[in-house]
Amino acid sequence: MVLGLDAVVVRTPFEDFVVKVRRSGSAINGEERRLADWAASQFRQGIELGDSGVATAARELLRRLEGGESAFSDGFGDAEGPAFGGASAGSLPELAFGGPVAHLENALFAGRLVVERTRISSLTEHHELEPPELPPLPPPPPEASTHTFEVRFVDEVGKAISGIDAEFTADGPQTRAANAAGIALLEGVVAASANVAVLDPDALAKVLDPRWEQFRPGKPPKESNTREVVFRGAELGPFDLKAEVPNTVVIKPPLGKLFVELWDHTGRVKHANRTYKITGPQAFEGTTDGNGRLLHEGVFPGDYQLSLGLDFFEEGDPDRTMDIVESALVTLEPNDGQPQVRLIAAVPRSVLAELKLFFNTNKAFLLPTALPSVRLLRRLYEENSPCKLLVVGHADTAAGPAYNDALSLERARATVAYLKDDVDEWYAFYGEGIAAPKRWGKVEDRLMISAMPNFAGKPRAEDPVHWYQRTRKLKVDGVAGQQTRQALIAEYMSLDGASLQDFVGEIDAIAHGCGENFPLEDDGKGLDAAPANGKRDPLDRRVELFFFDDEFGVTPPPPGSNSKPGSREYPLWRKRVVEKLVLRPEDNVGPKVQFVELLDAHFRTDSAVVLPEGEDPDQQGQHDAFSAAGFVATVLRVNEEQPGRGLLVAGHTDTAANDTHNDELSRLRAQVALSLVEGNRDTFKSLANQRHKPADINQILSWVSKAFRDLRFDCDPGKISDSVDSRVVRRFQEAFNVNKSSLGSAAADVAVDGVVGEETWGAFFDCYELELQRALGEDAAGLAALRAELRFADDTRKSLGFGEHFPIDELGVDNFRSQTNRRVEVLFFGPGEEPDLAQTEADVETSEVYLPGHYARESVPTRKTARVARVSFVPASFQNFRLGQAPFSIRTNAGVLVKGTTDAAGTVTAKLPADTSRFLLTVQDPAPLPEFQTLFEQQYQLGVLSPADTPHGAIQRLRMLGLWVGPELVVFSEGTTDALRYFQLLAGLPSTGSLDAATAAKLEQVAFEPIAGSS
Repeated sequence: MVLGLDAVVVRTPFEDFVVKVRRSGSAINGEERRLADWAASQFRQGIELGDSGVATAARELLRRLEGGESAFSDGFGDAEGPAFGGASAGSLPELAFGGPVAHLENALFAGRLVVERTRISSLTEHHELEPPELPPLPPPPPEASTHTFEVRFVDEVGKAISGIDAEFTADGPQTRAANAAGIALLEGVVAASANVAVLDPDALAKVLDPRWEQFRPGKPPKESNTREVVFRGAELGPFDLKAEVPNTVVIKPPLGKLFVELWDHTGRVKHANRTYKITGPQAFEGTTDGNGRLLHEGVFPGDYQLSLGLDFFEEGDPDRTMDIVESALVTLEPNDGQPQVRLIAAVPRSVLAELKLFFNTNKAFLLPTALPSVRLLRRLYEENSPCKLLVVGHADTAAGPAYNDALSLERARATVAYLKDDVDEWYAFYGEGIAAPKRWGKVEDRLMISAMPNFAGKPRAEDPVHWYQRTRKLKVDGVAGQQTRQALIAEYMSLDGASLQDFVGEIDAIAHGCGENFPLEDDGKGLDAAPANGKRDPLDRRVELFFFDDEFGVTPPPPGSNSKPGSREYPLWRKRVVEKLVLRPEDNVGPKVQFVELLDAHFRTDSAVVLPEGEDPDQQGQHDAFSAAGFVATVLRVNEEQPGRGLLVAGHTDTAANDTHNDELSRLRAQVALSLVEGNRDTFKSLANQRHKPADINQILSWVSKAFRDLRFDCDPGKISDSVDSRVVRRFQEAFNVNKSSLGSAAADVAVDGVVGEETWGAFFDCYELELQRALGEDAAGLAALRAELRFADDTRKSLGFGEHFPIDELGVDNFRSQTNRRVEVLFFGPGEEPDLAQTEADVETSEVYLPGHYARESVPTRKTARVARVSFVPASFQNFRLGQAPFSIRTNAGVLVKGTTDAAGTVTAKLPADTSRFLLTVQDPAPLPEFQTLFEQQYQLGVLSPADTPHGAIQRLRMLGLWVGPELVVFSEGTTDALRYFQLLAGLPSTGSLDAATAAKLEQVAFEPIAGSS
């Protein structure tokens, strides 16, 4: 029945009530919520029971809510006929608990429908007649309080689950069947609490399995008192229930997840940042993450198919390819932490192995220092097989482009031959057809022999070739012929244990040369965008191994046997690398050698004279030099600081003359340099007179006139030329005779004849000696004492000439004049690490002195000053503690380490480089008492100290004691105050942190007897 425009009467078999339509919803209070809940249940029950009155009222309310014709009118059938028209019994639950009723419930709880439980008069009732008064009814008999529990079972899309038994626990276990609406109802229960369970999982599975054969869109109803559970084939519950209100249990299928990690078919390259689509019961799409992974959760179980989009190389690249690959996927359990891995599709990937510092200049021979690293290649073979292997050789820019193109390709071919154990290919490098600088010979023989595992047991006096033949049961004749060399090559190739012969048919190797066209930056990481021409760089003497995927091959293909400058292929090979392994020679754990080079105090071509200063030539790339006196002074100071080392003076030449000439010239240069180091006047004057150039004399005369202005040597010849002016020589000879005593020379007067003979060369030597004393800051006695400490690796071979065999610039280029290669080196060998100089003298080309990888070489730069500061002091604590006969070491601010022993009184006496400004003293207690420190360290500063009663002076002294004074050096800071308090505490003074007179007086002592303490 309709009451006006905004109210509808709902008639039920038990009670009539009014529902009013409110045009705009509003929040409802507790009582209104209780009435809404009650009315909703009346609608559900009435429609379920086919009550036409309830259906008519519901239809009218829906029409008014919609402002016209209800979208749900067809669901109620004809108001005059059956309540649901022709709807089948199977559709009743869907109408009662789906669409229309759910819409009414939403409106009731949203405040758009308001319920009034007011008694409504009958339409046939006559208001003018008053009903007779009836006697009062007797009071009803008392009834026990009972409760009703209602639970509705629905699936994941809200469809009712009927035909299953619900096991209630209330006043004992009670079973109720779920009706067509999925409702199980328990009434008349005294207990105020109850729960429900489904104890027959087979019956439940019989209902749900057909539904879950495929994915169905939809969502369960969102109502109060709803619990969602996952059915996995076992019993469900128990679930707590609330009385007098509907309870809902949503039973969902066991959803999973798609968690996948995608790699290429080799398992080496991740399919990162690739687009994909997934089809199956549900559909998904997206992009893999940086690890090649994808993740979708809450996935309906079933079979899924992945389609992955692959595009290789950048847009516009002529090598670009696109493809779509597919793979089947399975759903995982929600708690699975690991993805399912799929190896799909080939990827044009490449792995790069860089072989750096493995080649000598000009040579394609793989040095023994490479072998330990090359052994790692076997792992790359195994991980990348099958594949295409591109071996790319390089050269530095020291030689010409054509020469380097050929050399780089030779290095690549030699490397391929080594990896394949191809003995014949290597033996061909000994052939007469190979250019002399590149041809292999006795040096390579010696390198391979020295790499043999049992070489350390070779008798020192036995020739290496003879030893190899004897120990390998070859014909012993000491000659490295074809049989010996082929056996040696085969054994050398076997040392790496990484032969490509084990991968025949799986790895195809191709050799390619890049010449000098792609040098590396100085750090060896990237390509040098602006390489210098004529640069010697061991990092550029390299070979690279590119492992390309077998299916795609070398991409892009090599442009012939050599790449030209600016070719696009090599940069792309490097750019597309997905993994890089840098193989370097293993750290040399063998003997070490220090060396001082007379590299800048140059020799003229074909001259043995050590010039007193650099020529200052105008040739490009050459420069001023330190003096010869600085070189000799450095040698003597290094020897003093590291006593016990064995010296060797090694002479070198450029390649301007033939081998015999250069061998003799290098020997003379070494002897002249040795005469300066030892102070041998007779040797110097004899050899210099024997092998000099006129320009040498002019340069020495010019140097004397400038170096000894205080002695008035007026002998400057002006321009350095190849013509000697006898008048200038006479002026020198006259000045020398006058200044002999000042020079410290005991020689007889030289003849003033304008001729430079041995006597005048002796006079030049005396000038060198005085300059050396000045450079050292020593007198004649001090210089003699330094020389007395010299020890040589071989007293019968103090100096040797190495000819042109070990140049620095332009290796292999004949008739090349290089001021840098005209050099002398003084080498320092540790005790017991001296080379076999008898073998070196017999064959310098195979000498272990310069054998690659035998010695770890450490250059000692020529010092700007070899003068020293002499220090002598007693480090003491406030307890006047002295450490007598205790070993000490001093580390200067420049890193120079000086060692010694204190005297009986604990005095430290040492000579430090003149440029030392501060140093750290470490003293080891030779006989420490138990639980006392054994190592004492102190900071010292050389120079003038400010007064101790000034902030700067106090800070200086606190720093000398190893106390942290904060960042400021001139003014006090919080750190300075704390340091001062600690100092006062140690000194037995009041710990105020203030610089008072007593503290300043105690600090003043630090200038003379610093406090001993650990810093």
